[in-house]
Amino acid sequence: MDEAEDIVQEAFMKAFIGLNQFRGESRVETWLQTIVVNTARNWARGRRGYVPVQLEQCRQSDSELVPLEIADDRRNPEQSCAYHELETRLLSAVEQLGARYKAVIRMCILGECSYLEASSLLNLSLVTVRARVFRGREILRRHLHQTIRDASSHLSPPSERRTNR
Repeated sequence: MDEAEDIVQEAFMKAFIGLNQFRGESRVETWLQTIVVNTARNWARGRRGYVPVQLEQCRQSDSELVPLEIADDRRNPEQSCAYHELETRLLSAVEQLGARYKAVIRMCILGECSYLEASSLLNLSLVTVRARVFRGREILRRHLHQTIRDASSHLSPPSERRTNR
Protein backbone atom coordinates (compact mmCIF):
# COMPACT_ATOMS: atom_id res chain seq x y z
CA MET A 1 0.00 0.00 0.00
CA ASP A 2 2.85 2.38 0.84
CA GLU A 3 4.44 1.65 -2.52
CA ALA A 4 1.25 2.58 -4.38
CA GLU A 5 1.07 5.85 -2.47
CA ASP A 6 4.72 6.55 -3.30
CA ILE A 7 4.08 5.89 -7.00
CA VAL A 8 1.03 8.19 -7.05
CA GLN A 9 2.93 10.91 -5.19
CA GLU A 10 5.85 10.65 -7.62
CA ALA A 11 3.45 10.74 -10.57
CA PHE A 12 1.73 13.88 -9.29
CA MET A 13 5.09 15.54 -8.74
CA LYS A 14 6.01 14.72 -12.35
CA ALA A 15 2.67 16.08 -13.52
CA PHE A 16 3.09 19.28 -11.51
CA ILE A 17 6.62 19.81 -12.81
CA GLY A 18 5.53 19.05 -16.39
CA LEU A 19 2.27 21.00 -16.26
CA ASN A 20 3.58 23.53 -18.78
CA GLN A 21 4.03 20.64 -21.25
CA PHE A 22 0.31 19.75 -21.19
CA ARG A 23 -0.94 20.74 -24.65
CA GLY A 24 -4.67 20.31 -24.06
CA GLU A 25 -5.06 17.75 -26.86
CA SER A 26 -6.59 15.31 -24.37
CA ARG A 27 -8.45 15.56 -21.09
CA VAL A 28 -6.42 16.31 -17.97
CA GLU A 29 -7.60 13.00 -16.45
CA THR A 30 -6.18 11.03 -19.40
CA TRP A 31 -2.88 12.92 -19.22
CA LEU A 32 -2.57 12.28 -15.45
CA GLN A 33 -3.54 8.64 -15.87
CA THR A 34 -0.79 8.18 -18.47
CA ILE A 35 1.79 9.72 -16.14
CA VAL A 36 0.68 7.46 -13.26
CA VAL A 37 0.77 4.33 -15.43
CA ASN A 38 4.22 5.17 -16.83
CA THR A 39 5.55 5.92 -13.35
CA ALA A 40 4.21 2.58 -12.08
CA ARG A 41 5.76 0.74 -15.03
CA ASN A 42 9.12 2.39 -14.45
CA TRP A 43 8.91 1.51 -10.76
CA ALA A 44 8.04 -2.14 -11.56
CA ARG A 45 10.84 -2.33 -14.13
CA GLY A 46 13.33 -1.17 -11.53
CA ARG A 47 12.09 -3.72 -9.00
CA ARG A 48 12.41 -6.86 -11.19
CA GLY A 49 13.87 -9.73 -9.27
CA TYR A 50 13.40 -7.91 -5.97
CA VAL A 51 11.78 -9.96 -3.23
CA PRO A 52 10.90 -7.95 -0.13
CA VAL A 53 11.91 -9.56 3.17
CA GLN A 54 11.38 -8.14 6.62
CA LEU A 55 14.75 -7.36 8.12
CA GLU A 56 13.73 -8.37 11.61
CA GLN A 57 12.64 -11.90 10.79
CA CYS A 58 12.25 -14.50 8.11
CA ARG A 59 9.87 -17.45 8.00
CA GLN A 60 11.49 -20.84 7.67
CA SER A 61 8.06 -22.44 7.69
CA ASP A 62 4.53 -21.12 8.21
CA SER A 63 4.80 -21.34 11.98
CA GLU A 64 8.49 -20.78 12.66
CA LEU A 65 10.11 -17.32 12.67
CA VAL A 66 13.89 -17.22 12.33
CA PRO A 67 15.98 -14.09 12.94
CA LEU A 68 17.45 -12.83 9.71
CA GLU A 69 21.12 -11.92 9.82
CA ILE A 70 22.67 -10.15 6.86
CA ALA A 71 26.43 -9.99 6.66
CA ASP A 72 27.86 -6.49 6.40
CA ASP A 73 30.51 -6.62 3.69
CA ARG A 74 31.60 -3.02 4.11
CA ARG A 75 35.04 -2.23 5.47
CA ASN A 76 35.33 -1.76 9.21
CA PRO A 77 37.07 1.43 10.44
CA GLU A 78 40.45 -0.30 10.71
CA GLN A 79 40.18 -1.66 7.17
CA SER A 80 39.09 1.75 5.87
CA CYS A 81 42.06 3.41 7.52
CA ALA A 82 44.47 0.80 6.14
CA TYR A 83 42.94 1.14 2.67
CA HIS A 84 43.20 4.93 2.78
CA GLU A 85 46.82 4.73 3.93
CA LEU A 86 47.69 2.27 1.15
CA GLU A 87 45.91 4.45 -1.40
CA THR A 88 47.87 7.50 -0.20
CA ARG A 89 51.14 5.59 -0.46
CA LEU A 90 50.24 4.34 -3.92
CA LEU A 91 49.39 7.83 -5.21
CA SER A 92 52.60 9.16 -3.70
CA ALA A 93 54.55 6.37 -5.39
CA VAL A 94 52.90 7.15 -8.72
CA GLU A 95 54.01 10.77 -8.38
CA GLN A 96 57.60 9.58 -7.90
CA LEU A 97 57.58 7.56 -11.14
CA GLY A 98 59.42 8.82 -14.16
CA ALA A 99 57.33 10.82 -16.63
CA ARG A 100 57.15 8.00 -19.19
CA TYR A 101 55.60 5.59 -16.67
CA LYS A 102 53.56 8.14 -14.73
CA ALA A 103 51.44 9.14 -17.74
CA VAL A 104 50.43 5.60 -18.71
CA ILE A 105 49.80 4.52 -15.09
CA ARG A 106 47.59 7.56 -14.50
CA MET A 107 45.62 6.94 -17.69
CA CYS A 108 45.36 3.15 -17.80
CA ILE A 109 45.31 2.22 -14.13
CA LEU A 110 44.01 5.25 -12.24
CA GLY A 111 42.06 6.94 -15.03
CA GLU A 112 40.47 3.81 -16.44
CA CYS A 113 41.43 4.51 -20.06
CA SER A 114 41.94 1.54 -22.31
CA TYR A 115 45.44 0.86 -23.56
CA LEU A 116 44.24 1.78 -27.04
CA GLU A 117 42.88 5.15 -25.86
CA ALA A 118 46.13 5.90 -23.98
CA SER A 119 48.09 4.89 -27.07
CA SER A 120 46.14 7.36 -29.17
CA LEU A 121 46.25 10.20 -26.63
CA LEU A 122 49.96 9.82 -25.91
CA ASN A 123 50.87 9.19 -29.55
CA LEU A 124 52.59 5.91 -28.64
CA SER A 125 52.29 2.43 -30.07
CA LEU A 126 50.03 -0.01 -28.25
CA VAL A 127 53.04 -2.24 -27.51
CA THR A 128 54.87 0.70 -25.90
CA VAL A 129 51.87 1.55 -23.70
CA ARG A 130 51.56 -2.06 -22.55
CA ALA A 131 55.28 -2.29 -21.82
CA ARG A 132 55.27 0.96 -19.83
CA VAL A 133 52.22 -0.10 -17.80
CA PHE A 134 53.91 -3.43 -17.03
CA ARG A 135 57.20 -1.77 -16.07
CA GLY A 136 55.45 1.00 -14.11
CA ARG A 137 53.50 -1.58 -12.09
CA GLU A 138 56.71 -3.44 -11.30
CA ILE A 139 58.38 -0.23 -10.10
CA LEU A 140 55.31 0.60 -7.96
CA ARG A 141 55.19 -2.93 -6.53
CA ARG A 142 58.84 -2.81 -5.48
CA HIS A 143 58.50 0.70 -4.06
CA LEU A 144 55.40 -0.23 -2.03
CA HIS A 145 56.98 -3.42 -0.69
CA GLN A 146 60.01 -1.42 0.44
CA THR A 147 57.83 1.31 1.97
CA ILE A 148 55.75 -1.24 3.87
CA ARG A 149 58.88 -3.10 5.02
CA ASP A 150 60.40 0.18 6.26
CA ALA A 151 57.20 1.16 8.05
CA SER A 152 56.86 -2.21 9.78
CA SER A 153 60.49 -2.14 10.95
CA HIS A 154 59.84 1.21 12.67
CA LEU A 155 56.80 -0.25 14.44
CA SER A 156 58.59 -3.24 15.95
CA PRO A 157 60.27 -2.91 19.35
CA PRO A 158 63.98 -1.91 19.25
CA SER A 159 65.09 -5.34 20.51
CA GLU A 160 63.50 -7.01 17.47
CA ARG A 161 64.94 -4.64 14.86
CA ARG A 162 67.68 -6.10 12.74
CA THR A 163 70.87 -4.17 12.46
CA ASN A 164 73.33 -4.49 9.61
CA ARG A 165 76.83 -4.50 11.02
